[in-house]
Amino acid sequence: MSHAVEEAVPEAVVDRHRTVVGLAAVDRADAAGVLRRAGVEEGQRFILGPDGSYDLGLNRMIRDLPSWGVRSANGQQAYCSDLMLVCRFLHEGRGGKTIWEMTGADLRAFKQARLFAADPDERIEVVTWNRMLASLDKWVVWFLDAELLAEASFRYVDKVVMTPQGPIQVRVNAEAEPGQSDRPITFLPYEDYLLWRDVGLRGFLPDGGRDPKWRGRNGERNALFADLLVCTGMRLTEASCLLVPEVPSLAHGQGAFHLAKSATKREKARKVYARRRVVRDLHHYLTIERDELVQRTRQAGGYTWASGHRVVRSTRQAMLVEGRSRA
Repeated sequence: MSHAVEEAVPEAVVDRHRTVVGLAAVDRADAAGVLRRAGVEEGQRFILGPDGSYDLGLNRMIRDLPSWGVRSANGQQAYCSDLMLVCRFLHEGRGGKTIWEMTGADLRAFKQARLFAADPDERIEVVTWNRMLASLDKWVVWFLDAELLAEASFRYVDKVVMTPQGPIQVRVNAEAEPGQSDRPITFLPYEDYLLWRDVGLRGFLPDGGRDPKWRGRNGERNALFADLLVCTGMRLTEASCLLVPEVPSLAHGQGAFHLAKSATKREKARKVYARRRVVRDLHHYLTIERDELVQRTRQAGGYTWASGHRVVRSTRQAMLVEGRSRA
C-alpha cells in the first residue's frame, strides 16, 4: 500500500505521515475498500517507527481521536505531532524505548529537554508543554479504556480548582506547569484587524481604494467569515459548519447562534452572539452573492447526485426530509 509522506527525512527516525486512499494498491486487492471498511479517511494521520514499523495500538488511538472529542483537523494534527515527538525522543534519547515502555522518569527527562533546554532556541512555551501533556494523558486514558495498559504510566495528583459551579477536585499530571496568568495579554487592535481584512481578504489598498492587481476570489465572503470568527469567538470548524437555517433573523438587536454539539469542541453545545452588523452582512451575502452562486451551480447541474435526500422544510432546530414523518 502506498502513502503520501507528509515530511520526508533522509535518516531513519520516528515520523508522521498521511494516507492517500487513491494511491492505495496491494497487488490486485481492493486496498482502498479495506481502508474505508477500517474507518480510514483521506489524509488520516499515522506514525511509523524508525524501521518503518506500524504500531497498531498507537495508530488506532490516533484514528479514534474524533470519537474522543478531538474532531478538529488541527487538533488531530497537533495530537499526532506531539505523540510523534515523544516517540522520537524515546527512541533517540532513551535507549530506543517505545511509548509502551515510557515511565515517569522518561517524562521528566522529556520535560527537561523540551521546557528547560540549554539552548533557548530549543525551549518551548509552558502552554505548549501542557498541550503535549494533554496528548499524553489522552493516550493513557485511551489505552486504559482499551485495556492495553495495566496502569497509568505517569503520576497524577489531585487539585482543587474553582468553577462557576464552585470548587471541584480534578486529577492532573504531576509534571504539568502552572499557567502564566501574570503575563500581559497581547491583542490586535480592531482597527488593525479591519486593515488586514480589507487589504488581505477584500482586495483594497490601505487608503481605501481598490487594488488593481487584486486577483482574489470571493473576497466579500472571506471577509464575512473572518468577521464571524472575530466578532463572535466561533472556532473555525463551528463557523464553517453553519447552515442557512441556523443564521439568526434580523428581528432582534443581537443574533444568537445556537451551535450544535456535533460541531463544537468536546461535544458541548453552546450559544454565541453576533452584533447586528455581522448578522445583517450575513443575510446580505445569503440573498445576493450566495444565492447567485447557488443558482448558477444549479443550472450547471452541480447539485445532482445518485442517492440524495430532499429537505422539504427546515428550521433552526430540525429539518423534515421527504418521505419521513418525523423531523
